[in-house]
Parts: sequence; C-alpha cells; structure tokens
Amino acid sequence: MVEKVLIATRNVAKKKEYQQYFLEFLPAVRIVTLDEVDSYGAPTEDGKTFLENAYKKAVFYAKQTGLTTIGDDGGFEIDALGGQPGVLSRRWPGYEASDQELVDLVFTKLRGVPKERRTARLTTAAVVVKDTGEVVAKEQGSVAGVIPKKPAPWIQKDFPFRAVLYFPKYKKYFQDLSEKEHQEINHRRALIQKISIHLGNT
Repeated sequence: MVEKVLIATRNVAKKKEYQQYFLEFLPAVRIVTLDEVDSYGAPTEDGKTFLENAYKKAVFYAKQTGLTTIGDDGGFEIDALGGQPGVLSRRWPGYEASDQELVDLVFTKLRGVPKERRTARLTTAAVVVKDTGEVVAKEQGSVAGVIPKKPAPWIQKDFPFRAVLYFPKYKKYFQDLSEKEHQEINHRRALIQKISIHLGNT
C-alpha cells in the first residue's frame, strides 16, 4: 500500500476534506497537496467531463512528482441551464471568478425560473494514477438539491456553490449542515471511501 498520496490541488478546503476522510478510511496514508511538493506548470483542463479533467490532472502531476496522485475535478450542474456551469464552474463567466461572483451569477441566470425547475447538483470526479501512468481508480459522485430564491447569508471559502444548493429534507443549505448531516450526504466522502478501497489493495 502506498504511504503518501498527492492531491492535485491548492484548494485548502478540499485538502481538509481529503485529510479528514482519509483519516477515517485509510489512516496509514499521508495526504499532501501541490503546495507541499515540487511541481511546475499546470495541465490544460479542456476535457468535456469532470472525469476527463481529473485524469489530466492526475497524470500530469504524477509524472512530475513521482507520487501516486489523485486528480479531483467537479462543479455545479443546474438542470434549467442544461447542466451549466459544469466543467466550467470556476471559470463560468469566462475567467477565474471569485466565490461571490459565482454565487451572484447563479441567481442572475435563474432570474424568473420557477421553483419546480430550480433543481441542481454538485458533482465530483476523482482519478488515481501512479507515477507510471497506471490508473488505480476512477470514481464520480453527486449530491442533488434545489436552488432557492436567494443564497445563504455567508459563503464557505472555496466552496461557493454550497451557499446555493439547498436541501428541503434538512431545511438547510449544504454549508449549514451539521457534521452528522454532512456525513450522510457528502459526495466527496463517498468518493474517498471508494478510492481508499482501491488504494488499500495496491
């Protein structure tokens, strides 16, 4: 079993989730991010799907660092907008947008859209690749909810769409869920659980 795995991200919030769930499912593995290894440049994320972009990230950084690498890609999919922003989530306006800009854009795009059509989901894909290029695992998961008429009053840093996605079951936005509720539905947790099984067998 590998002892150290690179998460191909500089997103602090994403690293925290990976560390938390690897500690739960595969505690012997140390998680590092791009800020902790020697890496340069970045892959061109021009895939048409989250899995394609996750694969590009994993291969690119695994070859650079010599570490087994998890490429993680995901985004927000709004049914009334044909799945937008999808793979363009962070770059939806045509540039690297801020958290606030993305939240504002959701409600601008959905102006006048009735309640019954305001369904959406957060999707995450992850691909695990060895430095040899061998694919260890490919997984994807989603969590679905609705978009109310206004966002939550605050935005979780680096996770803007969690201030937009609302769960009628809990009467809460994603970011406001309790730890227990979060564990029940978190799509990244389910993803990491599946990945840990594959890594545990390598």
